[in-house]
Formats: sequence, structure tokens, C-alpha cells
Amino acid sequence: MGETFEPVQLRPLGIGEIFDRAVTLYVRNFLLFAIISAFVVVPLSIVNYFALVQQMGTFAQILDQIQHPARTPAAVSTPFGLWFAVLILISFLVTPFMYVAMAAALGRIYNGEQTDWRSAYGVALRHAGGIVLTAVCQAAILLILAFTGMFGLALAFVAAFVLVRFAAPLGVVMVIVAILLAILYFIALMLCYLAIALSFDAIGIEETSFVRAISSGFARVFNRSELGKATLVCLAFAAVQLALVIISAVVGGTLEAFLHQRALQAIVSGLISILTTGFIGVLLAVYYFDVRVRREGLDMLAAIERLQAPT
Repeated sequence: MGETFEPVQLRPLGIGEIFDRAVTLYVRNFLLFAIISAFVVVPLSIVNYFALVQQMGTFAQILDQIQHPARTPAAVSTPFGLWFAVLILISFLVTPFMYVAMAAALGRIYNGEQTDWRSAYGVALRHAGGIVLTAVCQAAILLILAFTGMFGLALAFVAAFVLVRFAAPLGVVMVIVAILLAILYFIALMLCYLAIALSFDAIGIEETSFVRAISSGFARVFNRSELGKATLVCLAFAAVQLALVIISAVVGGTLEAFLHQRALQAIVSGLISILTTGFIGVLLAVYYFDVRVRREGLDMLAAIERLQAPT
């Protein structure tokens, strides 16, 4: 499935080298990483399609009821909120397995071995318990950060608007401060997500407990020497995701306008998502190995050897 290489000498990489290596490995092993990412994208695309169809049907039903109030309302089908909940659940529970599978596949490529999606997901499935527990912790951590951060930002903006009314110069300064705090808040959220993503890789590659994996993930990101590079990686993730949203919206809107086929629109959007999701997974795996080499100076090839599935 994947192309066989000579063992790669793992060494500290610059931010440009990280992206260069991720692009190179992704292109050379495109089919492998596309299949790995498809296990996440396909279920999400199917659920998203039915959610959108349900949403459009609900809007049409509401509009019809407004225009014809005497008409008997149609039976209510599955609510949109339920589809959205299923979408979030699949994303949180299935995506971590893809991260671990990507890291396992990349580790064997680094070691000069030929690999496929079965052995990569085999590594993830052997640590299913730890991955699920980490995913639950991820949801809790991100929810707590989201609510506390939004509450703090709301207070900052309210204070800024009050100051603008009574002391304009000071209020303008406070508005700028609030905007800067909002930017820092979203960067902090992305850094936390990156740290937890590294925790998933640690469970599969290092075979550690979920508690230790989470602590090591945050320690590897939130330190003076790594914070700048981690921020750049997060911004790259955000740029790729933004490009995905724009491309999917343009392609989907074009197909809807000319062909009026939501199913075809969902298929094309899913294919685009497979491309970008696969690259993000490879980039994250490359970054994980690079962080360990730079921060810990470990012989990573010894850890990669343990990924060999038992016969």
C-alpha cells in the first residue's frame, strides 16, 4: 500500500522542514493516508448529508406552515439537533483513532518498512480503551476552556463598551485589549487541541496510560522552547481547515446551482475533506515525532520497532 523507504534518520526539524517532510510523505503515500482518513471522513460526510437534508426539510415545513396555516402539519421527523449530536460524537470518538493510525503508519515508513491501513489501525485498536478515555478528557477540557474563556471575553467586552460610553479614549484601549485577548484565547484553544492530539499519539506509540499521555502532551506543547513552533503548526491547521471550508462551499454551491444534486455535492465535499484530513493527520504525526526528538532526544527508532503487529 505505502512506498518503502530507507530508514529515516530522525533529527530536529525547522518549521519549514516539518511542512516539507509532511507534504513529501503525504504525496508518496497518498493512497495509504487517504484510506486512513476515509474511515473518519466517510461516516462524518454521511451524517452531515442527512443532517443538511433534515435541516432543509424542516425549514421547508416551517415555511409551508406559515404560508398555509390551515394545513395539517406534517409528521415531525428526526430533529436536526440529534443529527448534530451524532456528528459531534463521531468526530470526537473516531478522529483520535485516525491520529494514532497516522502516527503508526508514519513510524513504520520512518523505519523503512512497508505498511498498510490495517496494521496502522491495528495499533490504534489495541489501545482503544486509553484512546476513548483520552477523548472523554479532551471533551471535558475543551468544554471547560470554552465556557470559562467565553465568560471572560464577555466581561472584557462589556467593560470595554461601558468605558467607551463614559471615557472614550480609555474605552478604545480596552476594546483593543479585549480583541487581543480574544485572539490569544482562540490560539490557546488550538494549542490545547494540539496537546491532546499529541496525547493520542503517545498512547499508541509510547504505549502509556491516558493520564500520562495527556500530561506529556501538554508538557510538550506548553513550554518556552516549543510554544512558538506549536503556535505556527496550529495556524497551519487553521489555514488548511479554512481552505477546506472555502473550497467545499464554492464547489458545493456550484453543484447545487447547476445540478441541484445534494448527494453529489456531499460526495465531492467528502473527497475534498479526505484530502485535507489526510494531510493534517500526516502533519500532526510528523510534528509529534519531531517534538520527541527535539525535546527528549530519544532513540525513536526503538519505539517505532514496537509498532510491529504480533503475528
